[in-house]
Amino acid sequence: MDLKVKINSIKNIENNPVKASASVILDNAFVIKGITVKEGQYGLYTSMPGFKGKDGVFVQMFEPANADAKKELNAAVLNAYEQACKNLQTQNFKRDPAPEKAEVPVEENEEELEM
Repeated sequence: MDLKVKINSIKNIENNPVKASASVILDNAFVIKGITVKEGQYGLYTSMPGFKGKDGVFVQMFEPANADAKKELNAAVLNAYEQACKNLQTQNFKRDPAPEKAEVPVEENEEELEM
């Protein structure tokens, strides 16, 4: 199964189990929107899109057909989430508010440019 995952947003709110929202394209044919990454008692997991019915029972709008498909989808979404978090940390690290100017030595055979 060809899965392309996009992390739409990352939420960094204390005491909120929802950590991110994602979309997945299946085999370049179908799009699943509204997948959430949540943190529970045993770690991160994915939650499929759904709604609460009139009887108060949560109904999933999408669910994998078997256990292997579920594992593959969960792994792809969680890997994309972890990569997005790493990228975000890298971007924040690169955003130094007051970078110091570094002096670059001029090689002996390079001429200095006059401005």
